[in-house]
Amino acid sequence: MMERYGPPRRVSNQRLSWKNNGPWLRTVVHSFGELRSFPRLARNVLEQTARYKGSLARKGLLAEFDPTLKAQGNELTVANESEEINLATLNLADEVLRGSKTPGQARRLLVRVVDLVDAGKRTPYTEGLSFNYRRPR
Repeated sequence: MMERYGPPRRVSNQRLSWKNNGPWLRTVVHSFGELRSFPRLARNVLEQTARYKGSLARKGLLAEFDPTLKAQGNELTVANESEEINLATLNLADEVLRGSKTPGQARRLLVRVVDLVDAGKRTPYTEGLSFNYRRPR
């Protein structure tokens, strides 16, 4: 993260944090993330928040897709092991919110995207945020 976004704004023994870095409102790298099993067994050490301009009327479906996703106000927050997986998760969350994918379809696709990332391959889901968001100032 420091190579990509420069020095963090805040530093503590438990975390490093940035504000308004890239497309993110906030980025936090935790020393010890919670162990999770989806989309694979890993620690969610990288938490990132993006401003979301779409409707959150279907936000209840996000828990079916990924229970760790948080939708509050006009923000979506996700925590995984890497920025690529965070991008893919939020892009798929947008598709669930818009109704173009069911939570089950999004779950299956995220597992495939993670396999591609592990194989060193690229996918549009990991290239950046594909939904309408307002870039932080």
